[in-house]
Amino acid sequence: MIVGVSAVVVLGAVMDAHVMQPALAHVLRGNGSDVAFVCYVTGVFAALMMARAGWLLRGAVGDSRLRGREGGMAAAIVTVWVVMAALIAAARWHAVSAVAASSSTGYDGGASTTTSGQVESAHLAAIVFLGIYVATGVLALVDFYTARNDIFQVKVNAYKRLAKARPALHEEEALLHRLAINLAIATHAFEAITGESALVKANQRALVERLKQHAVLRLATATRSDAVLGVASTRHPLNPAHQGGGEEG
Repeated sequence: MIVGVSAVVVLGAVMDAHVMQPALAHVLRGNGSDVAFVCYVTGVFAALMMARAGWLLRGAVGDSRLRGREGGMAAAIVTVWVVMAALIAAARWHAVSAVAASSSTGYDGGASTTTSGQVESAHLAAIVFLGIYVATGVLALVDFYTARNDIFQVKVNAYKRLAKARPALHEEEALLHRLAINLAIATHAFEAITGESALVKANQRALVERLKQHAVLRLATATRSDAVLGVASTRHPLNPAHQGGGEEG
């Protein structure tokens, strides 16, 4: 819809330029190409002014903080646009009179006269121009008034910033994943160290107990203690080396 209305505004600006050419030709008194250029610039500039006025008016209506600044600018632009419309329409209205005044003589040396048909044609052209000018300006104002949506623009800007931040977010997430893996590995390593420490302590205690038993056996062997050696002692009745209560050999 916005694109369609914009196309109509551009077409209206071109029609403005065509219709205002006869009036500005008598005012500017230049060659045709220069007058056409000025007319096109004026028509496009008028449409752009009203488009800007509609944009500012939307901001003034939507945000109370912008009401004074943008509302005043919109009012000033519309005022300039109205003055331009009045001046060009007046020039178009009096185009036939300007032509008649610029002609010094007519046929057979008589003064040139302006017919009522020419005057009516000039007035009709001025009315047509004013209608096209007003319709084009109003369409441009409404088009840009409805096109402005500050809330949507904030959302678009946020998405743009998010799109720029998304790669950095992915990198941070990947780094966090790697750190989590490293933490899990370190945790398992610490747990394994604790288990290995307990196993080493158990092995050391078992070794100490074995050494104690070995020391007891060495001591018992050296002292031939029955209490420690038991059946291994030659004094034990069940020992084959036992000699019936005699001394050990």
